[in-house]
Amino acid sequence: MPRRMYDSVDWQKIPANARMVAGYVDGAYAWPEEAWQKFPKAAHIRISVIPPGDPEKAGVLDVEAGAASVDDAPGFIRARRRRKEPAVIYVERSLVADIRRACGDLEYGLWVADWTGQPHKLADMHKVVAVQWQGGVDVPYDISEVFARTWHPQGPAKLAQRLGLLKEF
Repeated sequence: MPRRMYDSVDWQKIPANARMVAGYVDGAYAWPEEAWQKFPKAAHIRISVIPPGDPEKAGVLDVEAGAASVDDAPGFIRARRRRKEPAVIYVERSLVADIRRACGDLEYGLWVADWTGQPHKLADMHKVVAVQWQGGVDVPYDISEVFARTWHPQGPAKLAQRLGLLKEF
């Protein structure tokens, strides 16, 4: 069963009871520590937007206009893997093929923006860990469905990962 994740440039607009939140570690919309503390029980997904990305502070690289580029993705992934940490690339659906070409057989996940207004999976879910389906149009935050149990696991999945029973994507 997918989990719901919220993100916003205005962290104060995200519902306080969110179980997964994504926020920025750098750039114009970097979240202050207070933002992360607002969600003590939520999984925290940290996003870097400034090229070439900050693989020490963030597990997600934002690839879109005004942020990192497709060419930044392989280096970010390699840096995360050297740290033995997962790497996820946030990208709009129209750039998924470009990311897959640029990153080849590297080990990473995709968080794909596909704003249909309804929760959904993509036709091709290869490497996709989450799909952002709501883009702050009717609400002041974005909403994603997280399909990968191993990406910031919670509950029984978190225990299974600690025991080595769940592999990273």
